Amino acid sequence: MKRALALMCLIAVLLVACSAAPHNHPALGAVTGRLVIEGGAGGAPPVRPIQGVVQFIGGRHLPVTVSTNVAGAFWVQLPVGRYQVSDRSPHVLGPGGAWSAAAPVTVTAHHTTAITLTLFVP
Repeated sequence: MKRALALMCLIAVLLVACSAAPHNHPALGAVTGRLVIEGGAGGAPPVRPIQGVVQFIGGRHLPVTVSTNVAGAFWVQLPVGRYQVSDRSPHVLGPGGAWSAAAPVTVTAHHTTAITLTLFVP
């Protein structure tokens, strides 16, 4: 009898443990894109990729900064939400130069949003 009661208690504990709610992980989406430059010295192609840094700032999230590759491409996974995205390139303003004006981007769960960021140079 004691053995049956102990077995029933063990089963009850296992059922409760297995049915517990999963940890709350924020839903994620992704942003992919390119950083390009337009303008500059005469004879340069009108629009061309440029290496730089892209920063995402969202209301309840810490800023996220990613570097582009030499082709200006980047990819980042972020929690769902609305972000302001800015960019800069040491090739345009020198190291530590100012961030560009922010543009909005919305990250949607399980979706990749594609954007192009353009640095304009006179």
